[in-house]
Amino acid sequence: MAKRGAAMAPTRELTSRAHAGRRSKEQLQDEWTQEWRRATPATRGTRFAAADRFPPSLKPTPHFTALAKERELFARLTQCRTGHCFQGAYYKENVPSENIDCPCGEHPQTREHTLRHCPRYDRYRSALWDASTTVDLGVILGTRDGILALAKFLRTSGAFTKTGHPRTLRTTPMWEDEPEDGGGWEEDREEGEE
Repeated sequence: MAKRGAAMAPTRELTSRAHAGRRSKEQLQDEWTQEWRRATPATRGTRFAAADRFPPSLKPTPHFTALAKERELFARLTQCRTGHCFQGAYYKENVPSENIDCPCGEHPQTREHTLRHCPRYDRYRSALWDASTTVDLGVILGTRDGILALAKFLRTSGAFTKTGHPRTLRTTPMWEDEPEDGGGWEEDREEGEE
């Protein structure tokens, strides 16, 4: 009976859960890529158009993977590319209680102003010139070399942080650095307790 059952053609297609998941991801990737190719810069939105030059991917691209160990920098880079960063143009639309002027006096502070013209970042701008001598936003925000140059600029300048200055690196607290007196816990005990 088992031999006859094994020789019969299956009545339905058999597939593993992993294979079904892989096929689903492939279909999603294909549909997303087709939709992205049909879109024009006008339909993608002006804030994202300069940065939206890479086809969609379900995995991080190599230039972003290189920044995986620098989470704060990775976040600021992504925020800068999408326009969702600490700057006046973003505040104007999303946080109206915040000042929208650049500390240098430019009104309103924009991503283009910070990257191309702001005197606060003049000494760091050479990092961007490596990718584009005119600091073209399409190149800086939307190409591999531009993104790597932007990461270098952000790392050294502190641009697009709340303060506009480079962040200080935090160190992991170590047990050896804790005070010897127990931090005052002994004072909380009542007499006679151990």
